[in-house]
Amino acid sequence: MCSSDLAGADLDGVRRQVREASYGVLYGALTAHAKETLGLVAGYRFVLEIERAAGPMALQALALRYLDRVAEQQGLAAVRKLGERL
Repeated sequence: MCSSDLAGADLDGVRRQVREASYGVLYGALTAHAKETLGLVAGYRFVLEIERAAGPMALQALALRYLDRVAEQQGLAAVRKLGERL
């Protein structure tokens, strides 16, 4: 398996964790990870987005978009940190 295959497998694993997480676990993990990863202002903005999510399905969709953004901008290490919180 090449490194891009491993990265894809890690990302898919965290996506699966997001889909399987309860609302409370996902809410807590996203809030903590965003504050840690995005910095003060961007983290605060994202927490507001989390607060506006209308139910579990909306939060899950937001989490999956966030995961893709983090993977692209911050890399696999940041994705793994989110996975550890889940």
